[in-house]
Amino acid sequence: MELVKTGQVAPAACDLPALTSYFFYAARQGMILADAQCRIVAANVAAQRLTGYRESELLGRTPEVFDGERCGAQVVHHIRCIVQRAGHWEGELWCCRKDGTRYPQQTSVTPLPGGGYAAVFGDSTAHRQQVETLTRLAFYDPLTGLPNRALLMDRLGQALVRAGRRHRKAALLFVDLDGFKAINDGHGHALGDTLLQAAADRLRAVVRAEDTVARYGGDEFAVLLGEIGSADDAVDIAAKVSAVFSGPFLIDGREHVVSLSVGVALFPDHAAGVAEMIEIADAAMYRAKRAGKSGYQIAR
Repeated sequence: MELVKTGQVAPAACDLPALTSYFFYAARQGMILADAQCRIVAANVAAQRLTGYRESELLGRTPEVFDGERCGAQVVHHIRCIVQRAGHWEGELWCCRKDGTRYPQQTSVTPLPGGGYAAVFGDSTAHRQQVETLTRLAFYDPLTGLPNRALLMDRLGQALVRAGRRHRKAALLFVDLDGFKAINDGHGHALGDTLLQAAADRLRAVVRAEDTVARYGGDEFAVLLGEIGSADDAVDIAAKVSAVFSGPFLIDGREHVVSLSVGVALFPDHAAGVAEMIEIADAAMYRAKRAGKSGYQIAR
């Protein structure tokens, strides 16, 4: 059966087979029916639009056609086994349209009476984008693009567990921008925002790829060193972080100077948990401020 024509009138309610066929082909979600050998026996209008295939091109073929000849047979076999065992399968697949473009597809598969399968599916690109947007809003600072406090605490917890399991050390550096408030108040919040973004870039540039630089709040940042061999490794990073702020920031044609006060806490030397690591690193940072700013202090 080919595409339902626009404006086709639904059959009478008493004609159940015709009514079922009508709603199958008119459904807004993609729908495919397959026999017990997974050979396609029907594909509705939405399925044809989504995949780019006409129904006549799909009849007799298996759903492997939607995998672009990658590992479709394995995927189909895996889903069949789950459906036979659990009576249902639902998940996301990366599928291939007739023109070769790939897209994420949310799919639900159920068995049919007497053998065969029904698949209901739709393009999940928009949903993925919504999830990614919400994730960024929840876990990343919108100004600097850095992980925020919530994500830092989550990663810190994971890092402590991993370091403890491997009998390694981890470190947390608490960083405060000395002199930022005066610049922000004297030159305006727009310039202050630009300065925070530039500061984030400098911090990212001096840490390892596996480390986390986060914006803790205001003019405070944090650097998580997930696994280090010794306290000296943390000291080296703290020294680099301090040194990278020795030069001025050129913003709107003017130079602005800020320095850093850095506090360093080590696991398991100074703390064993997330809250304790943050508290101790913060206290060490304030000791650095009291010691004259523009430097770092290791927790005691």
